[in-house]
Amino acid sequence: MQKTLRLHWPTTEPGSEASRYAEALETRLRELGVALAGDGADCLELSPLDGVRDPAKRPPPRVSNADVLMDAAGGALACRPDPRLITVVAFGDTHADGASRLVGEVHAELTRLAPYPVRFVVVTSAKATAKVTGADDGLTYRAANDPDLPRLLLAADAALVSADWPSQDLLLAASLGIPAVVRWAEASQPAPAGLGLAVSGATAQQLAGLLLLLIIEPGIRRRVLDAQEALRQSQRPQEQRRQVAEWLTAQGVPVSPAAAAAPGEAVRHAAAEAFRVEGVFDSSYSLAIVNRRLALALQDEGETVSLYSYEQGEHPQPAWHAVEASDRLQAMWALGQLPCHPAVSLRNAWPPVVRDMRARRRVLASYAWEETSFPRAFAEEFNLTLDLITVVSTQTAQFLRDAGVHTPLAVVGNGVDHLLDVQPEPVPRPLAPARFRFLHVSSCFPRKGVDVLLKAYGEAFSASDDVALVIKTFPNPHNDVKAQLERCRHGNPRYPRVELIEDDWTPGQIAALYQSCHALVAPSRGEGFGLPIAEAMLYGLPVIVTGWGGHMDFCSDDTCWLLDYAPQLAQTHLSQTDSLWAEPSVAHLTALMKTLPSLPASALAAKTARARQSVLARYTWRQVAARTRAALRAVDARPGLMPALRVGWMTTWGSRCGIAAYSQHLVGAFSADELHIFAPWGEETELVDLPNVHRNWALEAATLDRVIADARKFALDALIVQFHWGFFGLGALLTLMREMRAAGIRVVIDFHNTRSAPAAAAEQEVVRALAGAERLLVHTLDDMQRLKALGLSANVALFPLAVYPIAQPTPATVEAERQRLGLQGREVVGSYGFLLPHKGLLQLVEAMPALLAQRPDAHLLMVNALYSPERSGAEHRRLLDRITELGLGDRVTLITDFLPEE
Repeated sequence: MQKTLRLHWPTTEPGSEASRYAEALETRLRELGVALAGDGADCLELSPLDGVRDPAKRPPPRVSNADVLMDAAGGALACRPDPRLITVVAFGDTHADGASRLVGEVHAELTRLAPYPVRFVVVTSAKATAKVTGADDGLTYRAANDPDLPRLLLAADAALVSADWPSQDLLLAASLGIPAVVRWAEASQPAPAGLGLAVSGATAQQLAGLLLLLIIEPGIRRRVLDAQEALRQSQRPQEQRRQVAEWLTAQGVPVSPAAAAAPGEAVRHAAAEAFRVEGVFDSSYSLAIVNRRLALALQDEGETVSLYSYEQGEHPQPAWHAVEASDRLQAMWALGQLPCHPAVSLRNAWPPVVRDMRARRRVLASYAWEETSFPRAFAEEFNLTLDLITVVSTQTAQFLRDAGVHTPLAVVGNGVDHLLDVQPEPVPRPLAPARFRFLHVSSCFPRKGVDVLLKAYGEAFSASDDVALVIKTFPNPHNDVKAQLERCRHGNPRYPRVELIEDDWTPGQIAALYQSCHALVAPSRGEGFGLPIAEAMLYGLPVIVTGWGGHMDFCSDDTCWLLDYAPQLAQTHLSQTDSLWAEPSVAHLTALMKTLPSLPASALAAKTARARQSVLARYTWRQVAARTRAALRAVDARPGLMPALRVGWMTTWGSRCGIAAYSQHLVGAFSADELHIFAPWGEETELVDLPNVHRNWALEAATLDRVIADARKFALDALIVQFHWGFFGLGALLTLMREMRAAGIRVVIDFHNTRSAPAAAAEQEVVRALAGAERLLVHTLDDMQRLKALGLSANVALFPLAVYPIAQPTPATVEAERQRLGLQGREVVGSYGFLLPHKGLLQLVEAMPALLAQRPDAHLLMVNALYSPERSGAEHRRLLDRITELGLGDRVTLITDFLPEE
């Protein structure tokens, strides 16, 4: 028999929490088959408020209408947040005493603190204040029944809510996966677990600070969402119906919790628990292949997977004819169109915009980077947003760390085994006949080295040779291979055969192309992973490849023919001025291309067999999916905030030494309790040592035993060694590195000079030890090339010297100083630094007569402090004598005092 109830509610304002609670409860009752009676009906009367007013009675269940709101939100793309903004939703009655003022103060404080513009949306039941105050100040008021509210909620980075009954705002935030700062009114009682970040009596500044923590500290956000997880699960419609049925039974109205799910309920739940792969997936481009193969592999591992893309316009139409397993991918795509936040977002797109990601775990997935420098803006956004970055190679991980990315990183590689299922198909046109075909597959971006390839190929062969070069590429703004090829042919009428393919071929046709060629040539200046290289190995092709890049995870002298290179400044469209890549050797590539066709089949087969076995053993898509899931589990096990690193800094300190001044500037970013400075005894210092300065080694010492002991005593995580060849011997350095490795302490060596390295630095024992350092930092490109000549490159990073920020003097101060020094009306040439023989100061003085002949008002101002009598004395006397000999006494001012930089 159907139960009929009449619920007694107090008069509620439309859109208020009580009104929304009533609507949600009535929805669940109807789903349970309980009819709600009107006036005069014969029914059982019940007041849900009884359990709230009378603690002796069972309180009503906590139910909400998040599912109803989601039905009105629209599609996922329509709900995409603006990545340029921070969005905070604050719930509350602005008519309450002081509430409106508090909201304004929180907004003002958050705007002051936040690294991005703030959109602050206040949701209130008061219709009188349901108005937009204007976009200029970022503060907006919306009524709770506003039709735009679902989209605003889905865009929210964080919410400010109250825990007071009936908690609709809190339940809504938890249901949608929005981390919440919860204002708990009962200051005398602890807040129940699982509400969010609960606080009592907080000021506007404190509330703003807590909201900002949820927005820019991924670890804190992650832990708060985990704390809200039970509350989120309790708001699933199925679970709400169970709670309502239990409550009714306790009221003497037995009801079975079994009920048919509302339309779309199961699909909505699946979307909220899914791994959502975000980015293009429907072409033969490497990034698209990675995205769809990762999605399929995760599904094969038992995960619910959805697909989403924002890069193809407001109404994307995927090219289903261009992908394998299209039925599976279409089902994933349909699931990804729902607006609810997924459990895990796995984004792989260019550019790597991440601020708009909304998921319980936000992952930049299968990421690749190809040059040494990484844009600072990207790095900062990653740190403020992401829970995890999975990368395809060890080198990419190194580049991100060098850029200051401290988000957890995991190397997951790429898969190549999907090619095993691809059956070769006839190619659209026959390839040029040749006894030996070289293949190059790439975008032909400048970093792909196609210019080097064309030059080396033209030097190795001519039109009479029975060889061909097949270039498989696609048109793009950075691809000028056709013009390059025309120039090569114009300059050399006997240029060897080249076949250029720019059409989009099917996977089967690509497979046939690999099988029709005899070797792959990839003289790349930089690779994130090098998928075509691994693919060629899978097909058994010999591979010629640059000996630098992400592909070095699976390329070696045992598996391919490594091409020599020199580190050079990168010339890319990103304009990173300090970025490097590898410049392949044209001469070496010419020699390798001439050699390969003449090698016996047995010599080729030995390497190609090892290469194929290596990629099949390590690079399957199931392995990539498993590594991704394992990395997520590792992130889940991390604390919300990681403890600060304990760092040792070995350097001269407080003395007249350029390295001491350099260190003093760099360590300013550390707090004193995180940093231990290890300095030498016996320095003549200009500063008083602070408590964290430990003098525990001697210049030119044969051993560093005290440094080793102190590093262990302070349980350092890392030791930074400011190294100069004159500080201590190689034997002492090697012992220090060996002992630090044994203690689990990472060592970073900052080389301030590589030119004067002793001959012993080239010994294999020294090279092996240096190769084991966490990083070798050098200041110039020449330094990098010198270390490469020693066999060191994988852990070497360019760390340019900085220009320190110093307050500029006022024009009046400058003029007064010019008058004091007698420089009025003079064109001043300056020198600065320690007065030492290798600084070129004598040559500067000797150049002055020639300069004065052209610029009669020139004056040389030499601010060059004496380092010590032993190091500077003789050079100082030579300078004074030469100034006198050249009659420059009134044209050169020499200041040898050690002056403050200001």
